[in-house]
Amino acid sequence: MTSHIQQQYVKEKKVLILGLGEMGSAVATNLAENQKNVKVNLWNRTYSKAKELEKNKGLSVLESLEEALNDSHLIINVLSCDSKTMKNIFRPYEKYLVGKNILQFTTLDLLQVEEMNNYYESLNMGYLDGEFVSSSVQVLAGKAFVVVSGKQETFSFFKEIIKNFGNVEYFSENILAAKTVGHSLFGVLYSSIFLFMHSCSVIKKSKVCDLKKFYDIFFSAYPTAVSWMKILSEQVEENEYSGLKAGSTIKIDMNGYGHTINILEQIGMNCETHKSIYGIMKKAYDCGFGDKSLAKISELF
Repeated sequence: MTSHIQQQYVKEKKVLILGLGEMGSAVATNLAENQKNVKVNLWNRTYSKAKELEKNKGLSVLESLEEALNDSHLIINVLSCDSKTMKNIFRPYEKYLVGKNILQFTTLDLLQVEEMNNYYESLNMGYLDGEFVSSSVQVLAGKAFVVVSGKQETFSFFKEIIKNFGNVEYFSENILAAKTVGHSLFGVLYSSIFLFMHSCSVIKKSKVCDLKKFYDIFFSAYPTAVSWMKILSEQVEENEYSGLKAGSTIKIDMNGYGHTINILEQIGMNCETHKSIYGIMKKAYDCGFGDKSLAKISELF
């Protein structure tokens, strides 16, 4: 951010949100409720949708992107489109982008993030990339987990704003870090949710207890799993896969997991997902890693 624009932001604090889909609307509404000293401008490709949010005090909808960019110092980009479309949207108004800071919560892949990074650098802009590892409901409630990366100086301008969304984790100046870490977490999150839903189905079908009690039991046991994952991640980092240090080996875990699958099938469950995971364990065992910990499986991907 150039010194002139920086001085303007400190004095006036105008933020523009681009894109008002489900996540963009949550971002806008959150800021309207929590950033009373900041003027929040909105722009959306569908103007009528943006107007629906203007009922929130503190939000100003602008039909013209030229006016919106000119009247804002910080930009939060939540547009759902590819990098080519994004540049085509910005290109006619580049003079209003020069020297400003932008934070992107978008659906771009890693190659497109690099492409946009080069584009923003050509305009002397500060670029921060971000990921909400959360739902729009959590963003709206200020209980999201937010991952960001980019220049530290750029982060400093957005820090006070994005902390309203929840727990913010700044990783590094590597612009690809937020996408990489965020989607690694999504991989764990979605697979965990799917397997948790499978477990809920087991409990419901078996009728051994109600789901509220199972939920309480699950989260009582969860710290044990987190502790185990910490040990395994340390082993991956150190390239040291001792089963003794981890407290178990692939051979032992295969026997245990096979027993789990057998029990679930006796209840009448479809266990194809579990069998796929078991197949990866067997592949590791067949490669001669039976005496290693589950951390060794990281080398098979």
